[in-house]
Amino acid sequence: GPFSHTGVKLDYAASEDLSLMLAVTNGHAISSADTNASGETQFGAQIGYKAQYLNFVYGGVEAGEVDDNLYIDYTGGFNLTDSFYVGINAAYSYSDDSDSGYQGFALYLQNSFSDSFALGLRPEFFTLTDGSDGGDDSSVTAFTLTGNYKLDSNLNFIVEARMDDSDDGIIEGTTEDSMSTLTFAAVYTF
Repeated sequence: GPFSHTGVKLDYAASEDLSLMLAVTNGHAISSADTNASGETQFGAQIGYKAQYLNFVYGGVEAGEVDDNLYIDYTGGFNLTDSFYVGINAAYSYSDDSDSGYQGFALYLQNSFSDSFALGLRPEFFTLTDGSDGGDDSSVTAFTLTGNYKLDSNLNFIVEARMDDSDDGIIEGTTEDSMSTLTFAAVYTF
């Protein structure tokens, strides 16, 4: 997320339900391994209420001419029933300097059928906007179906089927408009 960059952050728990955070970090896409010779800085803030988080970041990106990137991100979710959860992530970014930005939205729908098995569906939509003359706007729609089986308290098996679709020729390594993947994972926790 936007607050894992090298810098300083101050977290304050105003109450059991309300949290506040301020941050000053290296510019987005600059890691602790980079020297940040140009001194790009971002300022961030977060307000959290009952596990709903609204994040703001403003500042420079890498070494370059762009120093007015605005990022807004919401992450949260709700248990609609004892077994059905809806998670939400919405993101927005824009820069007047580069006349570009992005918007994205994802839902995390998960139903726990038992203590050991859950099934989830994640629809996502992402669009990149390039407002310059001849700019390339593009978008991707994706759907991920996830099965999660807990063999015991330490071992978890996960299978994901994902389909990405775009009419903008941005799916890497292919001339197709869509790509499907199947992933298997075994996760052991200590």
